[in-house]
Parts: sequence; C-alpha cells; structure tokens
Amino acid sequence: MNGFSKKQYYSRTKGLLTHGLVKRKFGIFSLTSFGKVVYHTKLRLDAAVKEYYRLKAIDSIKESKEMSEEVRKEIIESIVSDKDDKDIKVVLLGK
Repeated sequence: MNGFSKKQYYSRTKGLLTHGLVKRKFGIFSLTSFGKVVYHTKLRLDAAVKEYYRLKAIDSIKESKEMSEEVRKEIIESIVSDKDDKDIKVVLLGK
C-alpha cells in the first residue's frame, strides 16, 4: 500500500472518489476524464517548477530594452531547447 496505513489509504481513496478524480468499478480503480486532466495539469506544473530558474532568466531577458525582439526570441529559444517541455516553449514563444 505504498507505506500508507489502512486508514490513510481509505481516507485518501475516499477523497479521490468524492472529488471525481477516480471511479471504482468491480473493486478496480481508474482515473476519470476529470482525473486525467488534473493529472496532466499537475505534470505541466511540475515541469514549470523544475524550470523555475530558466524562466526567471527569460523574464530578465524580456525586460531588457537593449536588444531587438528577434535577438530576444533567439536567446529564449536557446534557453528552452526542444528537449525541454514543449508546452513551456509554446507558452513563451507562441509556437
């Protein structure tokens, strides 16, 4: 049970059921559509938190008035590479 006591397991499971994140059918739990959306949103938030310092650097670059918009976009693209979370790149560069 992943290190939870029985009481913790059942109270957390009840909370997930109550809030519509999971459903139970024949004793088997599965994510609801809402649960899937919440889970994927959490993954995106985790990715953003992981990139916090890069995002702070991008904010500093965006505030700089000493460079052209084209140079600014090139620098941001180099900071957020293709291997990083693509959602972050889409949000920052609109691609």
